[in-house]
Formats: sequence, C-alpha cells, structure tokens
Amino acid sequence: KGTNAVIYLIKNKEKNTLSVLKVHKKREKINIKYLSDIIHKQLDHQNIIKIHDYIESENYILILMEYIDNDLFNIIQEFHVNDIYISEFRASIYIEQIVNGMKYLYDTFKLIHRDIKPENILIDIDDNIKIIDFEYSTTNQHPYDICGTLDYIAPELYKKNNPYDYKIDIWSLGVLVY
Repeated sequence: KGTNAVIYLIKNKEKNTLSVLKVHKKREKINIKYLSDIIHKQLDHQNIIKIHDYIESENYILILMEYIDNDLFNIIQEFHVNDIYISEFRASIYIEQIVNGMKYLYDTFKLIHRDIKPENILIDIDDNIKIIDFEYSTTNQHPYDICGTLDYIAPELYKKNNPYDYKIDIWSLGVLVY
C-alpha cells in the first residue's frame, strides 16, 4: 500500500513479466488533472518509470507501470544497518541520473515533481534510477499550495501566498544527497 494508492503486483502469464497496478481513489488531495496529463503525455525517459496503461473511471484511476522492486530508501537503510556508506562514485551516478530525469521533466513538460525523496526513486537490477509518483506534480509555473514530504520540502513553501518554481525539486534533491 502506498501513501495515496493501493498497489498490486500483476503477473502477465503469457510474457512471464511483472507489472505494478496502482489504484487511486479519486479525491481532492490527489492532483487528478496533472496526474492524468502526465500519463497521457507518455513520459519517455530512461530515468522515469514506464507507464504501460492508464484507466480512469468515475471513482478510480488505475495506472499500470513497470515493476522495479528496490528503491533508494531501502538501499540507504541497508547500508545504514551494515554501518557502511554508499561510495561517492555510486552516489554520483545516482545523482546524475536523478538530475537527468528531473531535467527531462522540466525541460520537456515544464513539470515540477514536488515530492523528490528516496522512496520515489526506484533502482532497477542494472542500477538505473527511475523517478516515480507524480501525484503532486504540476505544470503551473508559480504554484502556491504546499505539498510533498515534510523532510524534503523547500523553505519557500512555508511562506504564505509565496509562489515557487522547479527549484523546490532541486532543494529536495539536496536534502536527499545530504
């Protein structure tokens, strides 16, 4: 179960592949318009999760996407438990891939993710980064609303009636790197 959705692991028996089915109940907290727009724009970048299908009903949004079973949060936890650190070289590769994905989102769609955090960074078996979870994303270039995960939110989001821009994602990445 995710924060804003129920998540199912789906197996395609014919192709012997796994996918994730993410089921969102429609409600105001989720930015349905932007979520729908993003899916329909068919994001296509090596560092963004692949969306296979999207279905919208009266009460639900269903998103079928590629399955990746590891995220940056788990990797950080694993290293922490074993009292070791991710090497600077490996960290630099992850950071470069996250930046490439964020740059693609902004340059191509003027999209602000607004929830960059380790749990939203998947890592596939080839050590490639995939950015996920676009529920809080927006193409509004001067939004006012506060959203995201508290530990990663940029300070400007706390100022009342203060518009912000894509730089809040850069702040979140900085917190993640720290």
